[in-house]
Amino acid sequence: ETWGGASGLVQMDKIDGVSILVTYENGNLSHAELRGEEGIVGSNITPKAKLFLPNYRENVKDYEKIVLRGEISFTDAVAHGYKNRRNATSGVLHRIDDNKHTGLLMVHFYEVVDCLKNHGKEVFATYMDSLAFIRRNMGLNVVNHALVGTHEYANIGPMLVGAYENHKREYYDIDGQVLVPNIYNREDDKLPKGKIAFKIDCETFETEVTRFGIQVSRLGRLQPVVYYNPVTINGATCTKATAFNYGFVEKNLLGLGSKILITRAEEVIPKIEGVVESKGYVLPQHCPECNSVVEWDVNHVHMMCNNSLCPAQAIKFITHYFLSLGLEGYTESSFEKLGVKTIFDVYDLKEEDISKLDGFGVSRAKDIVARVAAT
Repeated sequence: ETWGGASGLVQMDKIDGVSILVTYENGNLSHAELRGEEGIVGSNITPKAKLFLPNYRENVKDYEKIVLRGEISFTDAVAHGYKNRRNATSGVLHRIDDNKHTGLLMVHFYEVVDCLKNHGKEVFATYMDSLAFIRRNMGLNVVNHALVGTHEYANIGPMLVGAYENHKREYYDIDGQVLVPNIYNREDDKLPKGKIAFKIDCETFETEVTRFGIQVSRLGRLQPVVYYNPVTINGATCTKATAFNYGFVEKNLLGLGSKILITRAEEVIPKIEGVVESKGYVLPQHCPECNSVVEWDVNHVHMMCNNSLCPAQAIKFITHYFLSLGLEGYTESSFEKLGVKTIFDVYDLKEEDISKLDGFGVSRAKDIVARVAAT
């Protein structure tokens, strides 16, 4: 009761979707971006967002700026050939060549990040009021929510479980519930103290390791990739997961034939939940990309390739560099196909050279040249 206060708590679905930050200026949708990885700005998806979000609302035109946070979900993924909503949503958003199925995306908002009017910052009396503003004034969808009074705190556990079990999953999937005090006091923090997320325990599946692969990061870290006998989780067939680092491999004696537990939780990529039976382990002696001798880092967590000319590190650095400048949509695979070795090679790309490569074409060649020139 001390945490929630006399105003109570707001209970909300924890949507298993793709996070989006949306900005409206004078009623117009001006910017939309996905959540980025740590240290990297999220992908700008404004053109796509305008296809599934309204652009103008008469009764909010006097607001200079409104910033909202929500979750995107594909309304009917299976009917359109996708295995699940999360993968469908991510696939549609990251497809840069067309807008197929974009109109089937739906956003449910759960937070007003900022709200400015001519008289200054809008302050809502309660969290419920902020959700009502999104729904009534802006005409947008909000996450399913309910007010929990102080007299109901004793039964909060069963209420959370009941909300999860009774969720109809008509428009989005959930992986838990969220509680927040019914006070509009937003914390600009990745882990806000005023919110508690209750994740539902996810089912794990036992399988056997069949082989190992290695990915080299742009910082030279060797990341072990574990391949295992296929398991089906939430409609998706899973065959591989990262083993985090070689410190984890060594500690858990993770090797060929080891029995492991795989889960998907809210992750797009499956992860190893635990090791049931160990079979020994083998550490790499050389970098798989440049054949340089590898060694442990100072903390004995990561095995490192310290060759600054390692091609795997170079292509990852180039990709990271241009993503940080706003060149979204071009991956490591794209730059590898373009044959670049340095950042300067990217600036030297010509339309006629790019258009001849498999998977690019004239329109995409013009796009990448123009966007590189603008960085």
